[in-house]
Amino acid sequence: MNFGIKFRLIALGSAVGLMGALIVLITLYSQRQAAALHTRLSQLESESISISEYFKDTLRDVNDKILHYESVRDETGWKKFLIESGQLKQWIDAQKSNLNTQRESDTLKQIDIAYDDYLHSVQDLRARIQAVDLQASRPVSSTDSLAQPRRRLFDFGQDLAREHFDLRNQLLANASRVLFQLRLSVLGLLALLFTFGIGLVVIAYREMVVPRRVKLVENQKLA
Repeated sequence: MNFGIKFRLIALGSAVGLMGALIVLITLYSQRQAAALHTRLSQLESESISISEYFKDTLRDVNDKILHYESVRDETGWKKFLIESGQLKQWIDAQKSNLNTQRESDTLKQIDIAYDDYLHSVQDLRARIQAVDLQASRPVSSTDSLAQPRRRLFDFGQDLAREHFDLRNQLLANASRVLFQLRLSVLGLLALLFTFGIGLVVIAYREMVVPRRVKLVENQKLA
């Protein structure tokens, strides 16, 4: 076997080995990407549920406290309202560092403003309650003063939850695109691997098997 044949066989063999190594690397990378995506999606779903449920439940509790205070004029209930409403305010402020997109940040700013408006409405309600002569006047109704601010807060809370789910869908779309490109890369490498393998077989057959068969036929003729 001359040097040219050996060189071509070595080159094709190296190419086949390189294609196989690249296929293994891309497959491992795809698995890591899929695992990272699963972890991130699980985190986003947990955050979405946590944010939506916590805000909705806490706001309902805060509103129940002020309604109870309005009904029974209980100062203990008012103190509980101040505690829970302050905790909700702190929670809203804490979420600013946990958000991922500008749209989420904008929605949280709207929630922060709407919650301040809600607290102002509550303070106005308390001032009116304190000014009422409980023995002679009808109870102060909170329907007109709190219904709209509360509804705005619930709507913004739903918007924030939807922003999280939109981010989840965006991650899914990007991941699908990346994984599709990786699959195309694997298929391309498999095609090259098949092509180089065929070339290796053809060269080996043409340069090694055919000459031996020709020599064998010549020897049989001479015999």
